Amino acid sequence: MNRLLQQLEQRACRSPDSVVLEAASHSLNISELLAQVKEVAFTLTAGDYKAVALLADNCPEWVVVDLASQLEGVCLVPLPTFFSPRQIAHILARAGIDLLIYQQGLESRVPEDVTASAVEFTLLSSLQALPLAAPVEALVPQGTSKVTFTSGSTGDPKGVCLSFEQCLNVARSLAQATGLRRPRHLCVLPLPVLLENIAGVYAPLLVDGRVITIPLQELGFAGSSGVDPAMFLQALHVHQPDTLILVPELLAVLDRALAMGWTAPTSLKFIAVGGSRVAASLLARVRERGLPVYEGYGLSECASVVSVNSPR
Repeated sequence: MNRLLQQLEQRACRSPDSVVLEAASHSLNISELLAQVKEVAFTLTAGDYKAVALLADNCPEWVVVDLASQLEGVCLVPLPTFFSPRQIAHILARAGIDLLIYQQGLESRVPEDVTASAVEFTLLSSLQALPLAAPVEALVPQGTSKVTFTSGSTGDPKGVCLSFEQCLNVARSLAQATGLRRPRHLCVLPLPVLLENIAGVYAPLLVDGRVITIPLQELGFAGSSGVDPAMFLQALHVHQPDTLILVPELLAVLDRALAMGWTAPTSLKFIAVGGSRVAASLLARVRERGLPVYEGYGLSECASVVSVNSPR
């Protein structure tokens, strides 16, 4: 059992009713989370699955499947919901996937030639699972626990192979760098984005925090049409997070709102921004207006974050 799962087990012993995952309509305490993780892990073991692809919007079930894969040593391949069926078909073959788990409502993203009998998750009613005939020789190096795929803007999606230990090393270093304890983190980026997965889920859970996972549409994101600033700002006030991870475009939304008199939630303690170049003038402006924004840099090949500024 890895360090993250050990930490969660210890937390369950100390405070079994502490809330660890929040959604729009429900929440999970640590005891409920671990029960669901073990249920899904049992299903993965019973089916002898080696590589699982996960296609779902931000939700607690996404985290459950991730942790269950860690518990059983199954390779997890998160699939961005904006990938096309052709891109997903490429990944299923390339990564040797033998189980596809997808969220109800995302059937249109499942390649048409993927047909198999479904596996039932009794506790995860919003998810469906399809066993696949994996290639005899999967093209994934031994020891790979997670494969994160790029968008493939210059061709087919390209996968970066990582171990869970790599990911947890980065998460632990981030928790140390920020110095936060028991943070409430709101996932703003899609969970298949490695940065949100590691810094937005693993890091808070390592320090007894809680993670808020709600559908991206409820945060004001509507696919290629961008973000609804009013919905995004309202979500921040409703959920009162301590921490966020933003790309520069979202930080610019907050910058414009501050200029028009918007007041940020006082709960905010650490806002990481990265993903592309951030203008120094933008960082200076929002910090002068009270936002605790810190720039970071990373690469998927390095398990996401390489460096990040901090309060120190």
